[in-house]
Amino acid sequence: KAFNEEFSSEEKVKLIALINSAYVAPNFNLQAAMEQLNLRNNGGKMFLTVTSIKHEKLKESLYSKGDVFICSQMADAFNLPGIEAMACGMPTIQTRYGGQTDYMSEKNSWFIDDFEIVEMDMDKVGMGDAVYEGVKWAKPSIEGIRKIMRYAYDNQQEVTAKGKQAALDAENWTWKHSAEKLKCILDNI
Repeated sequence: KAFNEEFSSEEKVKLIALINSAYVAPNFNLQAAMEQLNLRNNGGKMFLTVTSIKHEKLKESLYSKGDVFICSQMADAFNLPGIEAMACGMPTIQTRYGGQTDYMSEKNSWFIDDFEIVEMDMDKVGMGDAVYEGVKWAKPSIEGIRKIMRYAYDNQQEVTAKGKQAALDAENWTWKHSAEKLKCILDNI
């Protein structure tokens, strides 16, 4: 919705959105969701699909086709796709709420700071487990997302610089690096 409202069909920009079918409700209908949000195709500049994509295909299908990775999630323990995008040289736009703040910085990403803390009805989103009771999420504002997308679009040199820094910073978040840190801890026990 933020992309749809911010960019006109005349601007040289495209949105590619892959929605992982493993994380949507069984009866999710992309077309109905787009109609509910009153989204227009924006002159063919929006490509949205619900798919079950294999992890190893993400680099060639998503991470190598863009300049910025946007994940306006409301909550996440880490957001592995964010660090994967950074490893491929893409700066990210994500909320300043959740585990992704461990690897994000002002030098490698943009933070969405305009959000509202909400308590979700977990039954409504298909996660009715008691473990989620009382969990709060950060609902980013459409305007906040729009503002950062526009800034990135208008500042391509900064996108390039943040992308280079993102790739460097992502090297500290590999599985090998995590295993080495764990080994150090275990060696000191």
